[in-house]
Amino acid sequence: QRTAGLEGSHPSAGLLEDEELLPSPARFQLRREESDRLEILTHKHRELSQEEETIHLLVETIYLEEKIQPFTQVLQSLSSLIEETLSQGKVTIAVHALDHLLDLEKEFRKTQPEKLLHLNETLRQLKEEKIIPLLIKSLEKMVTPDFESLFHLLEFIGPSSLSLVGRLIDNYPDKSFQELACAFIQKIGLQNLPLLLEIADDHREKTTLVILRTIANSDDPRKLSYLARFLRSRNLHIQLETISLFSSLPDPKAAKLILPLLDDPQLEVRQQAARALVRLNQPSVSEDILNRIQEKSFNRRSLTEKKALFAYLFRLKTPESRDFLKGLLKKPWWWSPATRINPGLWLIDTLKEEDRLEVEDFLNELGLIRNRKIRRALQGLKYKLKLHSHRDKGTGR
Repeated sequence: QRTAGLEGSHPSAGLLEDEELLPSPARFQLRREESDRLEILTHKHRELSQEEETIHLLVETIYLEEKIQPFTQVLQSLSSLIEETLSQGKVTIAVHALDHLLDLEKEFRKTQPEKLLHLNETLRQLKEEKIIPLLIKSLEKMVTPDFESLFHLLEFIGPSSLSLVGRLIDNYPDKSFQELACAFIQKIGLQNLPLLLEIADDHREKTTLVILRTIANSDDPRKLSYLARFLRSRNLHIQLETISLFSSLPDPKAAKLILPLLDDPQLEVRQQAARALVRLNQPSVSEDILNRIQEKSFNRRSLTEKKALFAYLFRLKTPESRDFLKGLLKKPWWWSPATRINPGLWLIDTLKEEDRLEVEDFLNELGLIRNRKIRRALQGLKYKLKLHSHRDKGTGR
């Protein structure tokens, strides 16, 4: 009977119906990445095995040779081997040989100063004159790119390799390459910010975001002017990140540079600019913000913008800003049109999210409130503050 029940069915039908037994797409992706990684390692090992004996023979001769003339000849042979393997796209071998040269440089620094002079000159020529042109020509010949060795080589060259990294980012969309490129930018870019700016571009969003954060974290006194270039970026994500980074800079010019963005046509930009001004809390723009709040166009702004600008004035704590805010709440009782009392209601909504003790002190200074609608809204705010006060006492804050 069991046999009869299975007649006409495919042998794998039961397995295919069980979704849990099927590999997930993520698992397929992981296997593919592991396979690519294994292929790179195998290729790297094969290349090294073929050249290892020659490299070690040259290194040993350089180390043991006592006479300068034969020493320089063998040193030139190893340098030529690095150049030749690079021209063939064999980056792994070139880096392996270069590492040996760098190890010799450390050793000669302690014991053999005369040899050190010749070795340093060879390294200088490789670094400043030879490697980058050879790399540019050889990248197309790299059958299985060894990105780790490539960036090891670029790190040896230093900041002057940043322009090449910019070109490579466009040519290699691979996730592993992009991650190595971003790590390289963070490490090397700090040494030369102007060169770093050259590879920033609206079309290289991920890379440019890393560049912006690297600049913001630097100690360079010109970083504000560098970042200001991206305040009008055509890429929205880059523009928003730039505004956010501005808000973390204590430079007194930061608020002045962000202020015009309150009138940007894009809502996200205006909101981000308003929030940044709150975080900066610089008095230099207080008069401009007061003027904007009193304009008719203020009513057309989003609630986020309104609350941010009110929060800016509230946290400023100047006599002028506090008197202005109190004036919004102390409207005569007959001021009933919404356009006249709405700013007071928006302010009360803003105060709900401000520091409790600061708000309580502000409310205690208000005195008599004549407008019924505003008075009721303030009663609701005071009740909320009271609840928070009891809760804080109960938790021992």
